[in-house]
Amino acid sequence: RTVRITAVDPLAVRYKQLLAAAGISPPVETEPGEVERLTERFPTDQFDLVNMENALDHCYDPLLGIRQMLEVVRPGGFVLLTHHVNEAHRTGYTGFHQWNLCADNGHFVVWNRQARISVNDALDDIAEVSLEIWGEDLESSRGPYGGSIPYEGEIFVALRKKS
Repeated sequence: RTVRITAVDPLAVRYKQLLAAAGISPPVETEPGEVERLTERFPTDQFDLVNMENALDHCYDPLLGIRQMLEVVRPGGFVLLTHHVNEAHRTGYTGFHQWNLCADNGHFVVWNRQARISVNDALDDIAEVSLEIWGEDLESSRGPYGGSIPYEGEIFVALRKKS
């Protein structure tokens, strides 16, 4: 089989500069683009799989970003997300970290100080959502929505686009 990989990141131009300065030629060159605007770059139902790691918490609109990833994935295809649990809260919302990702009663939840979104509920009509937490809850604190906020571990989310 031939596997075609397309890499997209808002910092693609900077990555290209850094790689060139280090004399590195990547196997796949990263294209500039934002997850919230994928359908401006790619047709719908284009990919079998979209993967995002440690970046959704940097987005200005993570739910829109997930919707855009689902738009460019074929029906039956997957969007896979791997992120640190509640990274923005843990780091005090510094730098790129503006959103938290966690599991709550089997739901994939994206939240910050202004909003709390159950992705399962928001996207029930277009995707099946499953998740796992890897690692241990070694540290926690009280959050703005009550309850304990775990800091340790990673969340792995698989969204399967419905037909």
